[in-house]
Amino acid sequence: MGIFETKVVQPFPVPAEAAYRAALSVLHPAGFGVQRHDDMLRRTTAGTGPDGTSWGENITISVSESGSGCNLEVTSTLKVRNFSASKKMRRMPKELSVRCLPTYR
Repeated sequence: MGIFETKVVQPFPVPAEAAYRAALSVLHPAGFGVQRHDDMLRRTTAGTGPDGTSWGENITISVSESGSGCNLEVTSTLKVRNFSASKKMRRMPKELSVRCLPTYR
């Protein structure tokens, strides 16, 4: 896992299909849009867009059978942007960038 990634595995005493459907049902209300999904593998990737505090987040939900229940795995990855390569940074006035950049050490 990377510095911007978190992984959680939680066992549940319910069938894997039921846990997968329950996990999918909370994505849209929580502000996530589904990007890719594979119902056969019970794996879905969803994400949020940028807001006032971050560039967004991608999550992957995977459910696997385990004994009499299932394991629900959620991997969360923050979207990170390279400011030095952005068009906005290249258009920034030179004097402003000279004042700001030394603070990012």
